[in-house]
Amino acid sequence: MKSRFDSSQLKLISDFDPPPSNADLVGRVFSDGSSDVRITGVSRTNPAQVIVEREMDGRVWTVPAGLIRLIIKGERKKRAA
Repeated sequence: MKSRFDSSQLKLISDFDPPPSNADLVGRVFSDGSSDVRITGVSRTNPAQVIVEREMDGRVWTVPAGLIRLIIKGERKKRAA
């Protein structure tokens, strides 16, 4: 037996806020000690992760966006001091 949606259920679904896209991180560059790492995009399968590329050898991997935000925040404090 199929259940039907009423208008209150559809309103609850439409009020859902999607998670932040982390698109503001794309294009930023930070140093990992020996080379620069560039953020190239947001992961399609997990929007909470960003795709990074090491400029020295072109290696690509994903990193949690929260970790990148901590790294970038730490670099700003070091430069300002």
